[in-house]
Amino acid sequence: MWREQVAGRDVLRELARRDLLLRYQHAWLGVGWALSGPLVNLGVFTTVVAPVAGLETGVPYALWAAVGLLPWTLLASSIRFAATSLSSNPALVGKIWFPREALPLATVLVALVDFLVANVLLVALLGFHGVAPSLAWIYVPVVLAVELAFVAGSALLIAMATLFWRDVRFALEIVLTAWMFASPVVIPTDRLSGPVARVLEYNPMAPILDAWRATLLRGEAPDTYAFLAVTLFSIGWFLGAWWIFHRAEPGFAERL
Repeated sequence: MWREQVAGRDVLRELARRDLLLRYQHAWLGVGWALSGPLVNLGVFTTVVAPVAGLETGVPYALWAAVGLLPWTLLASSIRFAATSLSSNPALVGKIWFPREALPLATVLVALVDFLVANVLLVALLGFHGVAPSLAWIYVPVVLAVELAFVAGSALLIAMATLFWRDVRFALEIVLTAWMFASPVVIPTDRLSGPVARVLEYNPMAPILDAWRATLLRGEAPDTYAFLAVTLFSIGWFLGAWWIFHRAEPGFAERL
């Protein structure tokens, strides 16, 4: 069993390396493209959406939105590429012994690299607006780990679902767009009330994004109750997704 785990880790690393090379090897900007998406989105929301909507965020809007956009991009990018990770690798999926979960999880590692590169933008904004590092930043690895658990579980489920139901791939962009605006990514949702607010309370990305802003912008520890709840949920989500993925695994080859 130990040898299988080591082999699976090596496969995951090599798949992530392969995907990174395929994505950026012949690109003029290379991994610099990881900055382009968040930068364009941030520009649009800062110059168009924020002035029109009159958003009040307590800190400069560009900074507030950047802290939401980058973790959101980590989630969205992971899910987008995980959706086709199995169907686009039939030779690997069809092998008798192959850690198939490594395919969607490799997309999460690639998205994590993009996330780390894109944080150059965040560091620049923090410095420009005079936000100094604080002791609360020690929570950053914890917040990142919780988000990665949720993202990895989502990637496993989406990869499996897309293989069995091809309509999932077409509905994915609609769901991600709706989910983004239902999360405090670029528009605050804490001022909403009524049925909509009650539904949004069950959005796991909301406490994760709030935890990012608490640590980076306010110099505070994440809200204890909300962050503990989303931590337990994310761990359970990942373990449940792992179990479901392996239960469905025997039927993968015939769906290709």
